[in-house]
Amino acid sequence: MNYVILASHLLCCLDNTKTNEMHNNMDNNNDNTVKQEIEENKNHVINGETPEAYDNPSFRLSKDEQSEPICKGVKLLVVLTIRPLTKTNADSFVFRHLSKIVWFIVITICVVFVVIDSLDEPIRLASGGGLIGFLLIGYIFSKHRSHIVWNQVLWGVLLQFLFGLFILRWSFGKQVFECIGQKVSTFLEFTDSGSSFVFGYLVSGKLEGTFDNVTVLGESKTLHIPTQAAVFAFKTMPVVIFFSFFVSILYYYGVMQILVVKVGWFLQTTIGTTACESLNASGNIFLGMTEAPLMIKPFLPSMTKSELHAVMTGGFATIAGSVMAAYINFGVSASHLLSASVMSAPAALGFSKLFYPETEESKTTDKTISVGKSNERNALEAGSNGASIAVKLVGNIIANLIAFLAFIAFLDTLLSWFGSLVNYPDLNFKVN
Repeated sequence: MNYVILASHLLCCLDNTKTNEMHNNMDNNNDNTVKQEIEENKNHVINGETPEAYDNPSFRLSKDEQSEPICKGVKLLVVLTIRPLTKTNADSFVFRHLSKIVWFIVITICVVFVVIDSLDEPIRLASGGGLIGFLLIGYIFSKHRSHIVWNQVLWGVLLQFLFGLFILRWSFGKQVFECIGQKVSTFLEFTDSGSSFVFGYLVSGKLEGTFDNVTVLGESKTLHIPTQAAVFAFKTMPVVIFFSFFVSILYYYGVMQILVVKVGWFLQTTIGTTACESLNASGNIFLGMTEAPLMIKPFLPSMTKSELHAVMTGGFATIAGSVMAAYINFGVSASHLLSASVMSAPAALGFSKLFYPETEESKTTDKTISVGKSNERNALEAGSNGASIAVKLVGNIIANLIAFLAFIAFLDTLLSWFGSLVNYPDLNFKVN
């Protein structure tokens, strides 16, 4: 039927003589019947009952094509057949088969690497059993097993694996993250300039200066002051304040928003999660569990239960940048912390969709998501507010450390007492 319509369109446009005669008759006789016939012919070509693909606005004639006499047969045939046919084939092939091709390539790369990497040491495959075990536990305790979208789950696991290859096993990726880690560590060392001014020798553990001509046992000597380990509260905790100060300034200028949105778009495109949960997962790489959801605060009331579960899972799977800074100050490798945070984001989304699959229709799309700037009037105010907010975080960290370490010491003593009853007094929670 469509070919018959195309043929009629073509014949109509080729019959230029008939069309010109109709126009002349209309001009000379002002015949309403002829005018109606001409309009019907025009509508038949432009707005008539055309093939289904022609109804799409992207397939209609452009203004340039309508302005010139396109009824030349060949050009009209191209417009009405080649263009929609090409577009339809592109849609059906690319979007239907591209994902399968990508899946095949990614899985092949992962399998080949695992096989080659474990040829000499098959014991390395034991970690795969742990991964399968986690997926099995998630499936057993899944809220809606029949609604699990396995593409999302597997993409989350594969992205974590691919990030691990890039960061840990590829020399270039490893060098990139080691370089970033070194720069981050150097940047955080500037905290000592401010904390030393406030807390003095408690930051470094060294009291500068010496005491000359000090009499010790009847002899005059120069007394050097002994050093001690830096005090945790004055050495490590100021790093949290400084990092929060800097991140708040970046947020004021929109740098953090751009970075988070780009990573969120990547997660949404690959894993297939919604805009809100993808944006939150990317934010958790750099921000804390309480700061990242603030980017999607207007949409929280309308988010589905599955999306809220993904928000919570992403928060627990990563650590805040300020806490990461504290760990780096402890001496933990910055590159390892960064790589762990990046790798955890897609895995958290994948496991969240395994444990609590989506059963509702999301009310938020990537077109409705917009990350606004901070409300501060200038960068100095933004940084000052960030430092003030970090004070509460520092207080919470110190309070919880005191409480938990004291409680663990109590449990160790209690276990040791019970152990002494069975002639095993060394029973405790410590890992030797």
